[in-house]
Amino acid sequence: MNRALPVRLRWAPSSALALTPGTRLGPYEIISALGAGGMGEVWKARDTRVDRIVAIKHLKAEHTDRFRREARAIAALNHPRICQLYDVGPDYLVMEYVEGQPLKGPVPAADAQRLALQIADALAAAHHKGIVHRDLKPATILVNDSGAKLLDFGLAQIDAPSLSGDATVSVALSERGAIVGTLAYMSPEQAQGQSVDARTDVFAFGAVLYELLSGRRAFAGGTPLATLSAVMHETPPLEAPAALKRIVIRCLAKQPRDRFVSMVDVGTALEQAEVKTANRDPSIAVLPFANMSRDPEDEYFSDGLAEEIINLLAHIPGLKVTARTSSFAFPGSSTTFRRGQLRVAVCSRGRPRGTRGNSSEREAKTLASLNHPRRGPLWKTPAGRIGVVCCACE
Repeated sequence: MNRALPVRLRWAPSSALALTPGTRLGPYEIISALGAGGMGEVWKARDTRVDRIVAIKHLKAEHTDRFRREARAIAALNHPRICQLYDVGPDYLVMEYVEGQPLKGPVPAADAQRLALQIADALAAAHHKGIVHRDLKPATILVNDSGAKLLDFGLAQIDAPSLSGDATVSVALSERGAIVGTLAYMSPEQAQGQSVDARTDVFAFGAVLYELLSGRRAFAGGTPLATLSAVMHETPPLEAPAALKRIVIRCLAKQPRDRFVSMVDVGTALEQAEVKTANRDPSIAVLPFANMSRDPEDEYFSDGLAEEIINLLAHIPGLKVTARTSSFAFPGSSTTFRRGQLRVAVCSRGRPRGTRGNSSEREAKTLASLNHPRRGPLWKTPAGRIGVVCCACE
C-alpha cells in the first residue's frame, strides 16, 4: 500500500495560474483535464521528481475555506479506501490519482455488499479521527477492479462531536443553520441546518447503498424542494435481499437515534448479512502469517511461509488464488480485515508452530493442511511436512 508523505499545510495567496496541458505547476507537469465544476478543476499531472502520476485539484480563490478543510481532513487520514494527499500548494491539492468510474447501480447484491463494506470501512476510519464527510454520494466514490475509493472531503466536519459525549469540538467549519451537502443524500438534520455527527454519514451511506441495489435514487424530486420533502418525510420502497434491506431502512431512519450508532456497527451488520450469490469458482486469499515469537527473524519466516502457500495453492486446478500484493495489504495482526475486500470465498491466516530450529530447518517445514472451522480440511500436502497451522475463515 502506498503511503503518503507527511504533509505540512501552508497557506499562501492564490497563484491565479490558468492550467493547460503542458503547464508546469511547481514540479508538476499538467497532462490532461479530469473534470471541472463551480469550485475549480481537477487535472491529471506527473510529479517530475519521482515520475508519479497524480491528480491536482486546482480551486478557485473564493473556495479557500473548502480547500483548507479538505487538506486538513485528508492529511489526518491514512486508509487504503481513502484517496491520499501527497502535497499542498497555495491554491491546489496534489492527491493520489485513482482510475475508475463513479459508483453506479444497480449491481448484484453480493457486489453491493462488497462495495458497501469497503465504503463503511473508510467512513469508520474517518469517524475515528473525528471527521464527518457530510457529502457522501456516488460521485464522491470511485470504483475500479480493486474496489471502492472515497474522495472529496471538501465539506468535511473536523473534530465532530463523539456520541459518547467526551469529545471537544475545537474547529467550527460551518455555522449552525447553514445547509451544506447534496440534497438527495442529506440526512434530515443536515437538511435543516442542525448540528450533525457521524450518523449523518450513516444516513447518506444508506442512500448510496439503496442506489447500488436499485439503480435509482432513494430520494428524488422534480425540484430541490420536492427532493427535500422526500428526504424529510418519505420511506422509499426497495426490492433487495432481506438482510440488506433491513440495513438500508435502518440507515435511512429519519431520527438519528433510530439509525446505526456508528459505521463500525454498519460494517458488522453488512458482514453478518446473508446474501445468496451465483455459483462461482472457488477462491482463496492467504494473509501474512502472525509472528508469535520475539525473534524478528521469524517475521521473514512467517511471510515466506505465506508466500509458499500461495505458490502451492496456485497449482490446484480451478482454484482462484489472490496475488501476494493484494493479500499482504492486510497484515496478520490486522483487526480491520474483511473477506469482501479481497473478493474471495475463503480467507486463510495462520502462524508457525512447533520447535524452532535453524533457518534451513524452519524453511523445510511447510504448510501441511488448510482447515475450515466448520467444514474441516480443505487442502493437504504430503505427510511429514507439517510445520504450520492455518485456519480458513468464511
